[in-house]
Amino acid sequence: MLASIWAVLKAYWDLGFTSFGGPGVHVVLLRKRFVNKLNWVDQVTFLDLFALGNALPGPGSTQLAFSIAVVAQDTPTDERRVSAPSVPSVQNEPPECESESGHRPSPRSIEAAAEETNRLRVVSTPVAIALLLGFVLFLTTPLATRAGLQNADRTVPRALDFFSNMVVAGTIIFGGGPVVIPLLRDYVVVEGWVTDRDFLLIFAILQAFPGPNFNFAVALGALAVGHNRGLGAFLGYVGIFGPGILLKLALLPLYANWRERAVARSVIRGLNAAASGLVFTAVWQLFLVGYVYVAADGESRQAVSGPLTADPFWAVVATGSFLACRNYKAPPWLAVGGGAVAGLCWYGVHVKNHG
Repeated sequence: MLASIWAVLKAYWDLGFTSFGGPGVHVVLLRKRFVNKLNWVDQVTFLDLFALGNALPGPGSTQLAFSIAVVAQDTPTDERRVSAPSVPSVQNEPPECESESGHRPSPRSIEAAAEETNRLRVVSTPVAIALLLGFVLFLTTPLATRAGLQNADRTVPRALDFFSNMVVAGTIIFGGGPVVIPLLRDYVVVEGWVTDRDFLLIFAILQAFPGPNFNFAVALGALAVGHNRGLGAFLGYVGIFGPGILLKLALLPLYANWRERAVARSVIRGLNAAASGLVFTAVWQLFLVGYVYVAADGESRQAVSGPLTADPFWAVVATGSFLACRNYKAPPWLAVGGGAVAGLCWYGVHVKNHG
């Protein structure tokens, strides 16, 4: 057990500091490390776990990383080296795959070892059922408590209200990180807990940091629960990540038994296609609220948002960021930094013309 924990920590510790670029980049990093380098899982299992993560609510890349650790934690290091993709033939076997007597294993023994290595390690059925019940309680308890307080005409604590919204968001978000942004906006900005300006500024800042977009909920929790920012950040983290992780653990045994069936693979392909549509929807919604400006409201002035086309300059900045990342492989932090420089340039011109 301790050896498995140490192996996971050793393999994962640096990813939290180097995983820039969002879920698309995270998936590539995980494949290079755990399929190509460490051979913890084979390519087919990796793609299956990735598809299953997209079919379930929550952060896709985080669930993928979590699932790899779960299914591979009981696999000895030397067994990982003889997985099917790494042993195309007996003649190409590396020296470390020889037996203690100095003889190379037979093709049949290699295939048997590969089949054993490719078998998913998942939680037991009783544990999976307990996790599924835990998911139901995790979802219903805060919602029922909030509804009871509202029906009794009592004030709902901000922490409970925010946590309930994050649990709902973590349960219904399909499509990974890009989809979570507009949904979180509905759950915190529309509620009046965070302004449009702060929401978009935090989003831009977080793109320059490593980790999944779901970390956005942590920053929003610190703002929404202003009287206890640490508690708000914690509730945001647990609420947004908890549902997907519980469901993934609970459904892994079912997936392990059904993954070879054509109908199951067809269902997963359909869910992936739907998730792709959700990603495009999220991008469009962000485009519609990405322009933040100050509007006059009587004697007061407040920050509001509108489509980027409200000022063509920002549409050009968004297009330039897209082309830089897509066509020229610019790192995300560079694109975000370029946007900040463009904002400073716009500010300088605006002040000069209206000063």
